[in-house]
Amino acid sequence: MSKMFWDIGAYNGDTAGVVVKYSFDKIHCFEPVKLNNDKIEKRFNDNRIIIHRYGLLGETCDKIIFNPGHIGSSVFKEKKNIDDSTE
Repeated sequence: MSKMFWDIGAYNGDTAGVVVKYSFDKIHCFEPVKLNNDKIEKRFNDNRIIIHRYGLLGETCDKIIFNPGHIGSSVFKEKKNIDDSTE
């Protein structure tokens, strides 16, 4: 049986950066923001990390991302942005 870690809303790979030291067979990063995907891709050279360039919702659809590239990114416009900086 393989051990998988799923990082939902992977942002720039901070969580993946912590779990790579553990014995997971695959680390799935789900992140719909292209800017963040690019950061994850550049950050890791580990074939266990699989980047899924989409989010997980209860429907198949395209959504506008508010505050893309920020920690407070969301598909909900009214969500308060907790960090106004981008890295």
